[in-house]
Amino acid sequence: MIDERFDEKMALASDSNTSAEELENLATDNTWCIRVAVAKNLKTPAETLIRLATDDKLSVCDANYRLRDALVDNPNTPLLALKALANDYGVMYGVARHKNASIELIREMMNKYHNDIHIADELFARLRACEDQELLKSFADDELIICREAVAGNCNTPDEVRKKLLNDESIVVRRAAEPKKAPRWIG
Repeated sequence: MIDERFDEKMALASDSNTSAEELENLATDNTWCIRVAVAKNLKTPAETLIRLATDDKLSVCDANYRLRDALVDNPNTPLLALKALANDYGVMYGVARHKNASIELIREMMNKYHNDIHIADELFARLRACEDQELLKSFADDELIICREAVAGNCNTPDEVRKKLLNDESIVVRRAAEPKKAPRWIG
């Protein structure tokens, strides 16, 4: 059965001027590529992106992989949608690298995917750049050395946490926690 409105729907789903209501409606379309176009649209409301990410129709087939991939590629996909997508091995790296993925979500993914190196790299980078001192304190006791190392080397880590990490069981963490010395000029 050919959808006679296919071209019109694709144009609407891809158009940044399409209303939120219309995008919500198109997100339930039976044609997978219409739903993918909605997922790619930067004007698609967060609630619609969440609905697409948690849709029961998301089976492991090529068409739905494209939908999940489009959701991960959309910079506006909210954390709740990313949490739903984090269980999908096919898009896990995109979820971990997404700007809206929280450090806590990436840490959960480390457990799920058995310390995958690519996810570990993203977790390390996020913790090194983190400015939230409470979050840094909570990761200072993490079982993963890379988490403690990243916290120890973060300039935003509170002094009392850094002092504690100077006594860590791992030499890597202890070295990261050492005070940085200014380079000597050779001249």
